[in-house]
Amino acid sequence: MGQMGSSLSRLAGRQKAGRHKARSPSLILQYPADIIVYLCREHLPPESALALSLTCKSLFDLLFSKAKMRLNDPDREAFLLLLEKDVGHNRYYCHTCSVLHRFWSSEHTINCTFCVRVWEKSCRREFAYLSGTSFRVRYRHVRLVMNRHFLGPPNGLPLDKFEVKNTSYSSLRWREKWSAKILKDELFLSGTRTLSWLHGTDQALRDNLDNCLYSICTHVATNKSAKLTVSALHTDSPSACLIVPCRGAIGSCNQCLTDYDTTVERRSTEIKYGERKLVTEYWFITITSYHQLGSGRSPFDPKWRAFEGQGSWVSWRPSRDMTQYPQGAVREAWKESEKASHNPS
Repeated sequence: MGQMGSSLSRLAGRQKAGRHKARSPSLILQYPADIIVYLCREHLPPESALALSLTCKSLFDLLFSKAKMRLNDPDREAFLLLLEKDVGHNRYYCHTCSVLHRFWSSEHTINCTFCVRVWEKSCRREFAYLSGTSFRVRYRHVRLVMNRHFLGPPNGLPLDKFEVKNTSYSSLRWREKWSAKILKDELFLSGTRTLSWLHGTDQALRDNLDNCLYSICTHVATNKSAKLTVSALHTDSPSACLIVPCRGAIGSCNQCLTDYDTTVERRSTEIKYGERKLVTEYWFITITSYHQLGSGRSPFDPKWRAFEGQGSWVSWRPSRDMTQYPQGAVREAWKESEKASHNPS
């Protein structure tokens, strides 16, 4: 009984010591205030000193005002990037505004606080718009998805936010299906567009393909007059055929990291007319694009800027490095990841 009592006493003593240790102040606070200030000033960058000052009230009173005085614009950015790691479940860093914007993970379209700046410099301008479709890729979406990848949940947004389906509002009514992957710490998007031409003549389809603006990326479009067009849809063959079939014709944008493949084929289907069923043939077009957007760490990333289309209207000289990213390289990276996922061994 005595041994049991002494064991319980020792256990209780250890528990009390553990509770006391948990409540004890940080070891750094055991040093004189002058030493703490000196160590932070001489051995910590301003953003780290400011972050340290936010860990408890004592350090805040001692360090915050001094650390804040040392901040310049790059230090402020570094400090906010540190904070983003702690509040990434509902905020993200905006490089344009140099603030932490709030977002709601339940919404697909992320609400961004209005920036009190000129319109051209507002973060609301940081998006890629594909003409002829309602699909828009905003930089903040890219950053938030990559925050989830780099920082882990619940930070940022899940990758499936990019899994969307819609129908274009152009006269051809393309159906679109988008998906996303992260490969080697970079975001890739893929969009599959399909067009069924059931109730129209070949001449009408040819006229629409030649004249209807529908974008594959911010540089490549399907219409014939586009500076960069989908060549598989506009063959210069002397054949009398208005529409020429093809399968898996690969093309690339010479401005951004976009590849695409095109298939034009004849299909057949049954159409019911009263009591009769007639088999009719029609044109079916599939264009699948593959886009490499970068790591999403900055809106000034050259890969994102190229996809966004910044500067492409000034000069249409090729800006894609075809040595590092030859034609079909982005598509091949996507295809290889699909093979790896199907054959994990």
